[in-house]
Amino acid sequence: ILDANQALCRSFGYSRGELVGRNVRSLVPPEGQGEVETHLAKLRAGQKLEHELWNLRKNGERCLMWLNEKPLALPDGRQGILAVARDITQSKRGELIRAVFLSLGTKLSVVRTPVEAAKAVYASTDQLWQWDAASLHVYSQEKDWLDPVLLYDIVAGQRREVAPALPAGPPTARMRQIMEQGADLILRQEDDLQAADSLRLEDAPSISASIMCVPMRREGQPIGVLSIQSRMPYAYSQDDLRTLQALADYGAGALERIRAEQALQQREEFNRTILATAMDGFFTLDFSTHPGGAIIEVNDAY
Repeated sequence: ILDANQALCRSFGYSRGELVGRNVRSLVPPEGQGEVETHLAKLRAGQKLEHELWNLRKNGERCLMWLNEKPLALPDGRQGILAVARDITQSKRGELIRAVFLSLGTKLSVVRTPVEAAKAVYASTDQLWQWDAASLHVYSQEKDWLDPVLLYDIVAGQRREVAPALPAGPPTARMRQIMEQGADLILRQEDDLQAADSLRLEDAPSISASIMCVPMRREGQPIGVLSIQSRMPYAYSQDDLRTLQALADYGAGALERIRAEQALQQREEFNRTILATAMDGFFTLDFSTHPGGAIIEVNDAY
C-alpha cells in the first residue's frame, strides 16, 4: 500500500502510517487469499474489476468491502493499482438477516419435533456465522429440568452430531445464569486456550475460542438455551449476539408449539387408555350440534 485516505483508515481501524507499506494480503482472512491472488493476476493483465471481498479490520472483525479496482501507471513507471473501497458490511448483513429470518419462519411452521426445530435453527446460523460446535437444550420450568436436544462438534476434522457431555437434569450454574441474566459472549485469548480442561464447555467436548450463548424465551420466560461456538478467536461481536438472541426467540415459538402439541397428544392417549380400560361407562356429549347434547363417543363399558 503506497497511500490511503482517512475513510479507508476509519473502515479498517488503522492509522495512515500503519497502512502505508502494509501488504494488502494481511487485510484478507486466510480463506480469501486465493481470491486475492486471482484478482491481482487480472489487474496485472490490465483488467478492471468491481467485486465484493471479505476483509479484516485491525481488531480482527470481518468487514465486507465493495471494491472498484483498476491498473494505474505510477510516476516512476512501475505498475500500480488504484482501489476505491466502500464498507457494505451492515447493508449486506441486514439483507441477509431478513432473508434468513423469512426462510426460518417457513421452516419452523412445519417442524413437528424439537430435533427438527433445532436443525432448522442451526441451518439459519450456518448462513450467518462460521461455527464448529453448537448446542440446543429445552427447559421445563415445572420440573426445573434441562434436556439436550441436538449438539454438534468437530470430530475427526468434521462437524458432526455428538452425544451430550452431560445428561438431562437440573440446569448447571452456567446454564441457569444464561436463562436468568441473559445472553453471554465469551471471547478467549490465545493463552486461555492452553488451559485445556479448566475451560472446557459443559455442553461440548472441545474447547472454543469464541462462544455465543443465549436463552430461548417465550413471553419473557426461558424455555431453552442455544449456543454456537467457534475455534477461531474473535469470531463474533455484540451485534452477532443480539442477532442470535432474536433468532433463538424466533425458534422458541416453534418449540413451545411442539411442546403444547405433544402434551395434548399425551393427554388424548391417556384419556383413550382410561376409556378403554375403565370398569365404569363413559360418554362424551357435544352441545354444539344439539341443545340437549349429542353423544359422540362412548367406551365399551358404557
